[in-house]
This record gives sequence, C-alpha cells and structure tokens, in this order.
Amino acid sequence: MTPIGILLRVELIKLIRRPMTWTLSIILVIMTGFTYLSMIIALLAPESAGIDTVTLQKQVLLPDGLYFAAGIGSSLTTIMIIILAAGSVGSEFSWATVRSSLLMGATRVRFLVAKLLALEIFAVAWIIITILLGLLGAVITAVVTDNPVGASYLTSATFAGDLGMVLFHQVIVLAVWTIIATAITVITGSLAAGIGVTLVTMLLGSTVASVVAHIGSIGKWVARAFPNRALDSILALDSTTPPSYLTSDWVWIVLNIVIWTAIFSFLALRRFQRMNLIGNS
Repeated sequence: MTPIGILLRVELIKLIRRPMTWTLSIILVIMTGFTYLSMIIALLAPESAGIDTVTLQKQVLLPDGLYFAAGIGSSLTTIMIIILAAGSVGSEFSWATVRSSLLMGATRVRFLVAKLLALEIFAVAWIIITILLGLLGAVITAVVTDNPVGASYLTSATFAGDLGMVLFHQVIVLAVWTIIATAITVITGSLAAGIGVTLVTMLLGSTVASVVAHIGSIGKWVARAFPNRALDSILALDSTTPPSYLTSDWVWIVLNIVIWTAIFSFLALRRFQRMNLIGNS
C-alpha cells in the first residue's frame, strides 16, 4: 500500500506541472493588482467624480486594509481553487491516469485524500500570496495618496494576530469549497459539471439564502441549511467590527460545515469506489 506521503508528493508534482495551475496563478495576481490599481485611480480622481475618498481610503489603507485584502483574496482564490479542483479531478478521468496510481498500490481513499490535501496546500499558498499582494497594494496606495503606510501596525503583535485569524478562517472556507468541487466532479464524472455547479452554488447560494432568510422565522432556519450561510458567517469575522456570535450561532455554523463536508465526502467516496476505473480505462 502506497504511503499517503508519497501520494501527496505525486499530486503536488502533478499540480505544479499543470499549465492550468500557472494560468490560474497568473490570473490571480493580475486580478489582485488590477483591483488595487482601480482603487488608486479612484482615490486620485477629482472631487467632482463623486467618489467618497475618505471612506474608500479607510477601507483600502491599513489597518482596515488587511480585511479588504482578505476579502479580495477570498473571492478570487475560491473561484480559482474550484476551477483547479474540478480540473485536477476531471482530467484524471479523461486522461485515464487514475489507474496508474491504483495499480501502484494506492487505495481509492488515500488517492482522494492526497488529492484534496494537495489542492488545499495550493489554496493556502494562493490566499497567502493574495493577502501579501493586498498588503503591498495598501502600502503603495498610501504612498501614492500621501497617507501613512501603517508601518507601526505591520510590525505589531496585533497585526500578527489579525493575520493569523484571517488565514485560519480562509483555510476553513477554502477547504470546504475544495471538497465540494472535488465531490461534484467525482459524482458527475464531468469537469464542466464540477466547475459549473460549484461556481453557481458559490455565487448564487449566498443570495438565495439571504432572500429565504427574510421569509419569517422558518425562512431563517431554512437559510441556515445552505453551506454558504455558515461559510459567510465565518468570513464575516474578518472585519473591523466583527459580529458577536452566541453559543447557539456557533453550534449551527459548525454543524452546517461538518454535515455538508461529510455528505459530499461520503457521496464522492462512494461514487469513486464503485467506478471501474481500471477496466474502463
């Protein structure tokens, strides 16, 4: 039986060598840079443009700028990891490369676990890179607009604590979306379905849940069944005025994440175990 460490190393090498990985990485960097370039242009616009520069500066510059960078990073990285996860799993089926790992002694459970771990490592690397680019963007914006760069905050223990909590929340959210994208791709056996269904779920789920939540007390509880609701609640903590959750709030948030993760993991594994990957390859 092939050790999980070897399988993880193989999956990481696969991802590193995939053109899609580098294409998505470049897009991620460009989109982050473009966002901050847009902010700088908006802040340098004449007053007649009708832009509230005071509010915009507070949002982009440090210390609030850390949460702005996290928000930008979360949105972009989630989309990128969904595409990468679906692409990584879908290509295994289309290229019939799964059988190579299975014939080498890898169990299907270990194969999926290694792939998920490799994807999560890339997701964490991407969110770290994006946040660091965001912090650089905040500093550049401060210099261009003649504002303090926030050096004292960047060198403080408060910044280290804030950054640590932001990364912790992002890792949880990215892990869930990675599992969902992987599971849908495995269940459907289609790269297109994995990307399409997961992106629609991510982009529209929060909106639908918000609408349902306004339909009385029953709607509130129905909305809490959406995975988006729990994940958005986690991300809401990354702000200058985070919500204060009660014990009951944390119970449903944790249960929501655990239950959905378990459901998608079970369905993906069950589907994967029933596939005759070797015989049909």
